[in-house]
Amino acid sequence: MSATAYGWLVLAFPLAGTLIISLGWRWLPGRSAGWIGTAMIGLSFLASLGALVQILGDPVDARQHTSTLYDYASAGGLEIPLNVLVDPLSVYMCLIVSGVSALIHLYSISYMTSDRGFNRFFAYLNLFVFSMLLLVLAANLILLIVGWAFVGFASYALISFWYRRTTATKAGMKAFVINVIGDVGMVLAAFFLFRELGTFDLLSIFHDAPESFDTNQGVVVVICLSLLVGAIAKSAQVPLHTWLPDAMEGPTPVSALIHAATMVTAGVYLIARFHPLFEIGLTAADAAAFIGLATLLIAATIALVVTDLKRIIAYSTMSQIGYMFVGVGIGAYSAGLFHLMTHAFFKALLFMAAGSVIGAMANRQNIDLMGGFRRAMPFTSAMLLIGALAVSRGELELVDLLLCGLPAGVGGLGQELVDGVVWH
Repeated sequence: MSATAYGWLVLAFPLAGTLIISLGWRWLPGRSAGWIGTAMIGLSFLASLGALVQILGDPVDARQHTSTLYDYASAGGLEIPLNVLVDPLSVYMCLIVSGVSALIHLYSISYMTSDRGFNRFFAYLNLFVFSMLLLVLAANLILLIVGWAFVGFASYALISFWYRRTTATKAGMKAFVINVIGDVGMVLAAFFLFRELGTFDLLSIFHDAPESFDTNQGVVVVICLSLLVGAIAKSAQVPLHTWLPDAMEGPTPVSALIHAATMVTAGVYLIARFHPLFEIGLTAADAAAFIGLATLLIAATIALVVTDLKRIIAYSTMSQIGYMFVGVGIGAYSAGLFHLMTHAFFKALLFMAAGSVIGAMANRQNIDLMGGFRRAMPFTSAMLLIGALAVSRGELELVDLLLCGLPAGVGGLGQELVDGVVWH
């Protein structure tokens, strides 16, 4: 089976899970919706592994595969196909998204058992994972924007899941509105790219951009800044960060899914995906690094005084994404994406352990009321400690990678990692 066939399967399984649960929820007994949703994401992870094995067998310079299902849109001589791009970056993201999401789905089966919206919850979860996978596998800018918008809608549905709470519905609307600001930036970038290059195909854009634009040319800087607006909104960076702490109104598995491996890392993926443009529009790359630097400092200091357990972890997420923005902003893509992967696992662990604590506290989240969990909940306490140590270790590892003794990198901000960096 080809790498692109596995790519289509990666998308097909969560979409099938969404449709099965959405259309058959009245007839699904017990917790079967949860098991179906989890199985579909697990199969998507296995398909991602299949794609990885396929591209590892290709020469290094031939690991970009595209496949078209049908023409998504055709008007005025413009053809926009429904196609996927399977390359090392998209496979890397698919493995992270589907792998961590499968574990969160499994956790959610027990966590949400007594909730009256159990089936609806797993339909939303599968829709969210499908949207995120569509975003990372898109081979053209239009399809990427479609996935980008679907992720925003699915996050709104999940954050507002307990819609009888006014605070939850307000938090969902706030997240949706701020993400729409980012969507506007994405649409503007698409408009300028098509005007200048005459195509929405990502590989064609990356091939033509170095020949069509000069370094720091005004139009390419505008394009990159427009993309950056989308990245900032989706990844909750300053100043479009205020939706993330309020999003803690959603169920804890939603916090683990959205704020660990998936939605908030979409901005980092976007910058890494469009790195050929950001390496020309150096001013925008500098802006990404400075915004990440400001966010990591502001969010970390706010977390010091917050007493809500989930909001503390949310501000930690903002800070960690800031580190990733610094990495990809200065051209250290390997470092930024490596931290994206490690962050997905330890932050999901922290959120799920926090959910266990909150359940034991009868849904109270104020840390001033907590204590003695080492004896009462030794396993959960051990998981929280491991997660906290992983956060610290991850930060030290990333800083170590960013400070490798190399010449000045993109934008003259820092040192760019060379290919084949040795992890230690």
